[in-house]
Amino acid sequence: MALKKQKILSNGITASYWKIINCDVTTNKVLIAPFIDKEHAVNRQNMLEGRTGIKVDFDLTELEKADMNAIKFAYQKIKESNMTEFVEGLSDEVGNQILEKDFIVEETNWFADSEDC
Repeated sequence: MALKKQKILSNGITASYWKIINCDVTTNKVLIAPFIDKEHAVNRQNMLEGRTGIKVDFDLTELEKADMNAIKFAYQKIKESNMTEFVEGLSDEVGNQILEKDFIVEETNWFADSEDC
């Protein structure tokens, strides 16, 4: 499963296939990466512009009620709600470690109208 939505990236390449490449229900973190197409995603070739980290609330009771695996649940949640993007391991101009909470950005959900594929 993946999400299909076209976006022109900063390098001018169009990404149309967005696949979760890591899903951790214990930390509520999901990494989704853009690929040119399904074939590249299946082989994890040419991952474009790295990964986008998204927090998804994996309420285990809700997950059980949904009767689906965590990956499918995560795709559904990515499409349903506003996302919280996270960035880890960054340093400021003078080398001080930036805490994850300092870099949490609330945004509207760009994936809301994406297609399941």
